[in-house]
Parts: sequence; C-alpha cells; structure tokens
Amino acid sequence: MSIHPPEVMDRTVTIDPATRFVRSLPGDYFLLREAAASCGVSDYVLRKFIADDVPGCQPSKYTMFGKVKIYLYTRDDIKSIQKYMKSKTVVFEHDGQAKRIGRPPRYTQSERDWRSRMYSKSWYWKNRVKLLTERGDEAGATAAQKRVDELVKELRKK
Repeated sequence: MSIHPPEVMDRTVTIDPATRFVRSLPGDYFLLREAAASCGVSDYVLRKFIADDVPGCQPSKYTMFGKVKIYLYTRDDIKSIQKYMKSKTVVFEHDGQAKRIGRPPRYTQSERDWRSRMYSKSWYWKNRVKLLTERGDEAGATAAQKRVDELVKELRKK
C-alpha cells in the first residue's frame, strides 16, 4: 500500500472587491493602505494629511466604489509623502534618537523616570494623609502632609 501526498490546493489569493476594482483601472495606482505601508506610517496619518490639505501629501485622485471613496496614489505621490516625512524627522543631540519634529522634550529619560517616582511617592503620601485623617490620627496626618509638601517642593525645584 503506497501513501500519496495530498493534492496541492489552489494557492490563489482572494482579493477584496474594492482592491480588484482599483487593479482594473487604467494606470498604476495604489490604495491608501498600500501607500501608508510603503511610507512607514499608518492609514490615519494619510487620512489626516488629506483632511488638513497638506501640500505634497494628497492622493492623485479618488474614485467611488459604491458609496465608498477610495483614494488613489501614484508612485510619485508616495515619493512625495516619503520626502515630506523625511523633512519632518530630526536627530536630537542629547540622545541621538531620530524623532519627528515637534515640541522638544522638556526632560531627559532619566529625569522623566525620577519625576514618575516622585509623583508615585506623593500620591502614596496624599492617600496616607486622607486615611490617617479618616482614622482621626491628626499627628500622623500632619507628618504625612509634611512629607507631601517636601515631595511637591522637590518636584517644583527641578
């Protein structure tokens, strides 16, 4: 008795109707999700560019598929978006990381870690004040409040 390997199933990829419709259009167009993936951004970013009318980041055209608007990008559109995204990226000297341009960080990572610990401590002591006050321990609540004040003062210094 010989064992035969199972027949190889048809390995065609099923394409959703909207994508099939775009592929049938004359010209070389990409869907918004494909353009976003090739630019290294999310779909939301490209939709935001469209809504904000960012120059150089608009799709070449759009088409309707039923009641759905499908944005179409060409290779030139994708290159333009990549160029725009590259212009919005800068390498910061303090940590050597490439980040998008925006408000510069107020604190370094070690300072943020320290501040996080301090806020946690102050939260603990504020809750301690509340608990001791509810229990009627005024001396303990006063001492805990002094600790809270010290922590807040230290946070404001830096």
